[in-house]
Amino acid sequence: YGFSVLDEVSKSGDLNLVQNPAIKALISTKWKQFGQRAVIKEIGLYLIYLISWSLLMILTPLKPPVHQNGRYENYERGSRRIITETVAYMFYIGFVLEEIGELRSGQIQQRRWKNMRIGQVESDLKAVRPLSSMDRAFLNSEMDKAVKEKSQYFGDYWNIFDWIVYSLQFVGIVVYLICEVSATQTDPVSAEKLADDTTMFRRRSQLMASAILLSWFKVF
Repeated sequence: YGFSVLDEVSKSGDLNLVQNPAIKALISTKWKQFGQRAVIKEIGLYLIYLISWSLLMILTPLKPPVHQNGRYENYERGSRRIITETVAYMFYIGFVLEEIGELRSGQIQQRRWKNMRIGQVESDLKAVRPLSSMDRAFLNSEMDKAVKEKSQYFGDYWNIFDWIVYSLQFVGIVVYLICEVSATQTDPVSAEKLADDTTMFRRRSQLMASAILLSWFKVF
């Protein structure tokens, strides 16, 4: 259940290890076997995700339907926006579930490694007799490191960035749906209600635009 060689190299932070011929050969082999295809697939899916949300932003009204005779006019989303919404929501859910899976996988892997390492140290403490003060201090320090070991998931700033974007998008989706429900009502609309809906539509556009811009920023 230990980490792979590349995991250990990455964790060490020593860039000189990457220049080792064996490590370079390992990276090259992994890249040719599956890394390149995985990256191309991931980029393609992410671009579809970005394009679908960008199109949804373009197709989404910036203000409520025209106010006539105290009521909203007939509000229709149209087939293009419905299809775009469906694709955008599906990709959003997919990427969020993928991120949750990555988080859980990292936690499970880290927990297994911790248990394995603690078991190794405990075994060494029992097996090595007599123990010098230096050996005991070393093994105790290794035990402390293993116990304090935490998941590296949130040590990657890009993961934090992704969750900020997904959270912003989630709020945008909630506001988006509230606006859609509000715009389809048939009851008379007061001036105060119209002002509130106009503000809500504007906030929806701001939230969506912010999330989309941040998402495109990741590409560059």
